[in-house]
Amino acid sequence: MKIPVYEKQQRLHVTRAQAGSVFRPSPALFEDNQYTRLAQGLEAAAGAGALFGAAQEELAKARQKKQTAGENKDSLLPPATKPLMQEAFKELAQQQQQKEAAQNTQRRLAVAQASAALASTPKELEELMDKNFSSSSAQPFLRVQALSSNLSASLAQGKTPQAAEILARFEGELTPPARQGALQRLQNTAAENAAQEAFTQALKEGQNPALWTDKELDERALNASARYPQSLQQETRRALQALSQGEKARMQKTKASLLGQVLSGAQNGEKETLSQALFSFAQLFPQEETRVNEAVRDISAGKSPTSRPGVYNRLYEQVRGEEVSEEKLSKEFSAGRISGRDYLQLLAQKAALRGGADETLGRLLCSAVGRLCRKEGLSSAEADDFKYAVYSLPGDDAAKLSALKKLRDIYFL
Repeated sequence: MKIPVYEKQQRLHVTRAQAGSVFRPSPALFEDNQYTRLAQGLEAAAGAGALFGAAQEELAKARQKKQTAGENKDSLLPPATKPLMQEAFKELAQQQQQKEAAQNTQRRLAVAQASAALASTPKELEELMDKNFSSSSAQPFLRVQALSSNLSASLAQGKTPQAAEILARFEGELTPPARQGALQRLQNTAAENAAQEAFTQALKEGQNPALWTDKELDERALNASARYPQSLQQETRRALQALSQGEKARMQKTKASLLGQVLSGAQNGEKETLSQALFSFAQLFPQEETRVNEAVRDISAGKSPTSRPGVYNRLYEQVRGEEVSEEKLSKEFSAGRISGRDYLQLLAQKAALRGGADETLGRLLCSAVGRLCRKEGLSSAEADDFKYAVYSLPGDDAAKLSALKKLRDIYFL
């Protein structure tokens, strides 16, 4: 192979093209110029594809032709292509204008809908809707949407009279189901507000709504909704009862927590914790404080649990079905059939369930223990002993389930 040698100081000579000479333009010349770059943008535009396709075919033909050295790049575009390109430009511009106009309209309508929720009078809402929706083909739908937003916002803020005024002015624009639904929601909100006012006032007066009887609920609901129609008075009563039941559940959760602290303090000798828990318990549940104190003294005396297993097991399972009352538990403790520790545990368990605690694990525990006793063929006395060993364990149902396997392994060695 011969290695080329470059000679220094040798002048380069370029032969000029003679008249009539031609050159072949390279493909790269057509790959990167103002027309092909524009074509790439046009190709992605919807609606201009057909026009651009025709122009692209013409450009492809132009690449196959020889051009003279004196022609510039503008001459590469055939005359037939220029009108197509101009039409494509025009259509793209129109599409862009339409897109921007649609986006501006959507933004304006979104702002109008948000503003509709803030209108405080029928006149203000009417002016806003006329200004923003009158030119739209979807005017009826937009008005209903604005009306719904306004009513929803008013009710959420407790502005029931304002919502009633708006609904009375524009209810004819709603469909019958929508109108009925809005009216029902308006009535429910009015009743809920009246019930909440009565509930709050009772708390300010130092009363405990959790202790209201049915007669007291009737009287307070009637006083709170005296200015309303009969249907709203009934709804107010239901709303007030729900608030009272919610307060009962909260009280029961507190009761279960305090009993747990009392039990822990008594068993572990934590005098300060025990004293604080008993004081709080006596303030909230004075009618039960004496019996709880007796149970604490029973624990503090250092006695081992003296519950009768069968009695305790039955009470433990009945507590979950609301088949046993606090009075029943108290009587069993007074009679010495269950210990002070077990009495407090059952009392706390019942309070927790009344406060809304999930009883699924408890049912699973009872079912698993009963099934295991039957499977192993235990006698009645043996089954009572095994159940008591599980049911009397400290902790919640999850802790008892976790300990069940260990107790099974020990008991059935």
